[in-house]
Amino acid sequence: MIFGLMYFLIIMPQKRQEKKHRDMLSKLKKDDKILTQSGIIGKIVNINNDFVRIRTADKTELDITKSSIVAILSKSNKEENKK
Repeated sequence: MIFGLMYFLIIMPQKRQEKKHRDMLSKLKKDDKILTQSGIIGKIVNINNDFVRIRTADKTELDITKSSIVAILSKSNKEENKK
């Protein structure tokens, strides 16, 4: 009884959030503007299996792990032009 209640209050919402995050990461594309856990905002330059290279300023690029991305702030211009 207690485990069932705990499952619906704690585990199920956490699994839902993890799935939402995985789905967001799978939709990343070059030129998307993203936000990291540490508050860095950048534009995606290159995507590898576990890492993403982002441009934060004119000549500044950083390699970050995909899992550190928390939000896509705006989609690439190519995608916006299709609509």
